[in-house]
Amino acid sequence: MLSILVIDDEKMIFNTWKMLNEDGNCRFFWAPSVTEADRLLETQEFHVVLIDRCIGRDDGFEFARSLKKTHPDLIVYLVTGFYDSAIFAELQKAGIDGYFQKPGDIMKIVERIRFLDENFSVFFPTG
Repeated sequence: MLSILVIDDEKMIFNTWKMLNEDGNCRFFWAPSVTEADRLLETQEFHVVLIDRCIGRDDGFEFARSLKKTHPDLIVYLVTGFYDSAIFAELQKAGIDGYFQKPGDIMKIVERIRFLDENFSVFFPTG
């Protein structure tokens, strides 16, 4: 089962992800801060992280960059309400797996999560 950590200071966003998981094939966890995300990452195994660009006063992009260094196999998507065309090159350099805008790209993210779930054994061979 795909385990997804949503790092966003808005609980409504987390509830949206859970609601869109209508078939219940994914487990969602919520971290409203970088501190809480660190705690969960120490105690749980995740396959995917959806991280907001701005998490309160924390920079989601910087946290995503550090996640890819410490957890290189983790699939990390940066999700933001602010479009920034200059960030694409930085994302690639940091190894971040994708960039989505909310709310416009929510269905694209849902499709990506379904794809990962349907191909779970290919993307996550050790489970």
